[in-house]
Amino acid sequence: MDASDIFNRGDSIPRTMVLTYEDTGLPIDLDTLNEIEFEIIHSTINRTLGTYTLVGGEITKQDAGNGIAWFAIGQTVSATAKRGDWLILVTTEETDTDYESNTHIRKGMGFCFKLN
Repeated sequence: MDASDIFNRGDSIPRTMVLTYEDTGLPIDLDTLNEIEFEIIHSTINRTLGTYTLVGGEITKQDAGNGIAWFAIGQTVSATAKRGDWLILVTTEETDTDYESNTHIRKGMGFCFKLN
């Protein structure tokens, strides 16, 4: 965490996420994904602040080939949020015929921001 990860209540909170494969660390090509979902969860009380999706138009592919996605948590949402550390649960979905359902879903969690 650095200063760019710390926000105050009532701030607009822009976040840039780099999605990578867990085993190789290489970026996931966002153009191969059917859906991306970012769920923002308080680290202590497990309260969900919001859910942002690619299909819903809240996530923007900034550099698809390098796995870079962007979204923002609005000022009205952060104004009433609990102080503390917020995590991001990332879920990706892609078509993959190697799976019985023809769908491969990945999940990962990490630090997103601190709210003062």
